[in-house]
Amino acid sequence: MASLKSSPSSSSSVPPGRWKNDVFLSFRGEDTRNNFVDHLYSALLQKGIHAFKDDEKLDKGKPVSTELLKAIEESRFSVVVISKTYADSSWCLDELVKIMECQVHMGQMVLPVFYHVDPSHVRGQKRDFDTAFQQHEDTFKGEMEKVNKWRKALAAAANLSGWHVTETGNGGESAIIKEIVKHILEGTQPSGMEKDLIGIKSRLDELYPLLDVEATEEVLMIGILGMGGIGKTTIAQALFRKIACDFEGSSFVQDVRKNSSSKEDKCALQQKIIGEILGSRNILTSKLSRVDPVYGAQMIQRRFCNKKILLVLDDVDDVEQLEFLAATREWFGPGSRIIITTRDKHLLSDTDAIYKPDFLLMNEAVELFSRHAFGKSGPLDGYEELLYRAIHYASCLPLALKVLGSFFRGRQVGVWEDALNRLGKTSDDKILETLKLSFDGLKGSEKQIFLDIACFFKGKDEEHVTRVLDSFGFHPVIGISILIERSLITVSNKKLHMHDLIQEMGWEIVRESFPNSRLFQLEHVHDFIKGNKSPKSIEAIMLMDNEYHTIDYDAKLCLSADVFASMKKLRLLDIDRNFTSTQPTFLPDELRWLCWNEYPFLSLPIADMCKLVGLEMAKGDIKHLWKGRKILPHLKFIHLKSLYNLRSLPDVSGAPNMERLILSDCDSLEEVHKSLGSHRGLVYLDINGCSELRRLPSSIEMESLETLILSGCECLEMFPEVSPCMKCAAVNHRLSINVPGSKIPSWFTEEKHGCRVTLKLPHKWDAQVMGFVLCGVFHGNQWSEATVPRIVFRIVRDGKGIPMSEVNCMKNANKTYENGNMWISYIPIGFFQQMYHDLQPEDWSHIEGNLHMTIMLSNGRRAVRCGAHIVYKRDVELHQQFTTCISDYGPVVHVSDEDLGYDNVISGNTYVYEEKSDEKMLMPLRSRTSARRSTKSICYMQASTMASPELFTMANEPDTGEHILEPSTIMNTDCSMEFSDEMFMGLFTL
Repeated sequence: MASLKSSPSSSSSVPPGRWKNDVFLSFRGEDTRNNFVDHLYSALLQKGIHAFKDDEKLDKGKPVSTELLKAIEESRFSVVVISKTYADSSWCLDELVKIMECQVHMGQMVLPVFYHVDPSHVRGQKRDFDTAFQQHEDTFKGEMEKVNKWRKALAAAANLSGWHVTETGNGGESAIIKEIVKHILEGTQPSGMEKDLIGIKSRLDELYPLLDVEATEEVLMIGILGMGGIGKTTIAQALFRKIACDFEGSSFVQDVRKNSSSKEDKCALQQKIIGEILGSRNILTSKLSRVDPVYGAQMIQRRFCNKKILLVLDDVDDVEQLEFLAATREWFGPGSRIIITTRDKHLLSDTDAIYKPDFLLMNEAVELFSRHAFGKSGPLDGYEELLYRAIHYASCLPLALKVLGSFFRGRQVGVWEDALNRLGKTSDDKILETLKLSFDGLKGSEKQIFLDIACFFKGKDEEHVTRVLDSFGFHPVIGISILIERSLITVSNKKLHMHDLIQEMGWEIVRESFPNSRLFQLEHVHDFIKGNKSPKSIEAIMLMDNEYHTIDYDAKLCLSADVFASMKKLRLLDIDRNFTSTQPTFLPDELRWLCWNEYPFLSLPIADMCKLVGLEMAKGDIKHLWKGRKILPHLKFIHLKSLYNLRSLPDVSGAPNMERLILSDCDSLEEVHKSLGSHRGLVYLDINGCSELRRLPSSIEMESLETLILSGCECLEMFPEVSPCMKCAAVNHRLSINVPGSKIPSWFTEEKHGCRVTLKLPHKWDAQVMGFVLCGVFHGNQWSEATVPRIVFRIVRDGKGIPMSEVNCMKNANKTYENGNMWISYIPIGFFQQMYHDLQPEDWSHIEGNLHMTIMLSNGRRAVRCGAHIVYKRDVELHQQFTTCISDYGPVVHVSDEDLGYDNVISGNTYVYEEKSDEKMLMPLRSRTSARRSTKSICYMQASTMASPELFTMANEPDTGEHILEPSTIMNTDCSMEFSDEMFMGLFTL
């Protein structure tokens, strides 16, 4: 194998975020598709490397598609597998020309693999390669310039250092694949991250020798020991990024202490480890999924006893955690390294070495503090002395330096002096007092938000927490942003995070300054309430997740039915199961948010709760929420799930401000009160999976309604009469419907076998077109929540269609699938105009070309048949009047400017659009009624059988950068319908 060297251009010249793929694989399918390339592709995926591999069987003589050319441009690496017949393919040579252009102009790294060919034959274009080019010269006699480009590109690629796979390799292919994967993994690590971590290099230099990488036959366990905030996790993460590529598999398990309190949690961690190391999420047996940590431990040992792996267990605080995740060295193969971070030295008694990171050096502390206080690496003039005083109080602890620096940012000298003088008078824990200084600088509602997050919402979904905090009047949008600015919290993967040390400070503040205002620990609730202490100070009760798994949960609680009577300030109640021994007799008037899962009683004692904003319940025995009419003027959100005994929805006329109502999987629900039909403020109504629901209100006048879902309501006898106030206006809305079936409706102007379809955009189409309708047929009728349809689309101005063959998709395209699933989606013209927001109105008339669309599922499965249709304004005007004989509807998703996110880093005519999704499927951060355009509407359809629409959100597909429309959920239906032109146009009555 030849030694590797860098390609002529460095990828550092490419703007950040440019790459959408890690690797593009160029190969001749008949030589290597089912052997070397397949094995390489699997190895790349197992390491989390995103590789683009075109699996289509190519039609002879077809040119390279624009889709493939785009994929090459968006790849950081190209691996060119040159086999015996590689040069026979004009397609492969076209790819190679593009690859070598990207190497020169875009810094792409090109890695050649000489598969069963002599590299010198490729460079000199001898033997098989000479024959191939002679045939090309005969075939392309009038295009010798093209042939010469092919020759030049192949010679250039062959002159790069790469790997030579011989036919008598004696098992060497596996070793070469490992080397290729390691090289790519090293090249795809985030660049510059370690440079931004002050002091990290010296700490890694101290830690690395303890790993003793030369001891390839030994399994070593290394501990990282230190106080909170010293940087244990940061050091472990940096080390993991640096050395993970040297192992056969790796896994970083963060927050072990927080995520291992129950058997379910332990099994989840075991599943994470096995899935990440083996590159699969679905390899565990049903026994482990039924909560058996002992079996999970056996599985880890069985899978990894002969495998060289890297495992990092972060924030371990109990020896039992190690027993189920990494009990002994015998669990792991030779050369494995297990790294454990902890504050408890006792837990590291069996490790081979312990690394204790020290506090930052003074120069490091100055730089870290200055970055957060001044936005640069050193102090501003006049602040030098103050800076050193601040560092002294922070004790050079990284976390304290960040928090204190963020607190002082932008403040005048007088504020610095006053705060530092105050710190100088404290004789207790200086670090804790330093952190408290940042808390004291917050305003009233910001302090409340901080304490609520510290006690209740660490690790929770940001949007859901924001809704709850908003119900208290805390102004959480600005409050959370300020906490982020002050380095008190962070947001990652849409969840709120807080360092343990800062959380402990929050708990300490509650104990000292707001005693008993927030109860979040089972023992505290038990001792406080059963100790007959005055409950008047209690503002919130929300037990931490691990508290519900306590064996004696019910025994320690089962409080009296009138326990809430004296809690006059209670605003948040989030509890489970038998919190009270019998049905509560009273709920406080100040209560704003009530969540009681597995509620064991028949009804709720909801009187006229004038301040209640949110109500959540899942499972449990409740039969009715309340009786009669209740005055609930502030109630906005109701989310009821799997209430199997709930038979009816009560009168909601006393809740005029209700915006969202979700009734999910309430199997016994038979009817909803007629008052719901005249609820003019309701924006979102989701009644899905209520299989016994028979009656809705006889008429609906929901003039604010944007989304209506009735999927799985199989016994619904009739759809209500629709009020004239609910005019159907689809100009700015999207609509999608999913029904069983396999026949593309006849009114689709374009119908194709396979998954791709093209529409020709007419001249001045922006003035004529109202929107586009797409239809895809997929084989099979089982749709999981994780498998959802997607539309990938692009406007192509050169008028060329997508030439890629769809043989794989259309093997049985002429067959009518009895269990097929048909998906129809309407995309309005307004969607494009919002996405291409940088275009002026007059620019639209100059955009001409084809609209290319690909319909597939999120798991990569492609449609076997698809159709497309342009909806013209003139067609809609012919269908303004129709009868509302409907049994289903289309959900409407409003798209307002503030809900859109744009990313125009992609060149050419492609932009990325992403609409915020509702993580908890409950309610959005704010009502969209205030931002809604003048067209208030519901989309509905004239039909005789039930169908299921799906609510769609926009998502950016990282591997293509194209526009992708995907639904948040997919639900099945048990019927089929044929959509006529008249029926569909009825959706868009103006």
